[in-house]
Amino acid sequence: ILQPLDSIFDAFLADTNAKAMYTKDYATILPATGNNQGINNGLFFLKPSMNEFESLTSLYANTPYDDVNGWGGQGFTGFRGAMGTSGLLSYYYSSQPAIELDRCT
Repeated sequence: ILQPLDSIFDAFLADTNAKAMYTKDYATILPATGNNQGINNGLFFLKPSMNEFESLTSLYANTPYDDVNGWGGQGFTGFRGAMGTSGLLSYYYSSQPAIELDRCT
């Protein structure tokens, strides 16, 4: 990190719709196409919310995963961590308001 992150956090907190902010792990799978990129768990921020916590725990308990079709049959598979948190969060936040950070800036 080459500069303070204050402005990034301020923008995230000011965005009332965004539930999370993250980077993706593009370097772990090439070519990066479709849903084969996972959220980088090392740089993932979630706004505190009991509703969001309950949504995520319910999702984990009730959403099927298989190696071919990934979480919920939506293709979130084929990358390191697909069966775990990285895959589950990628699946969930693909349909939720969130901010994907540019990992290069």
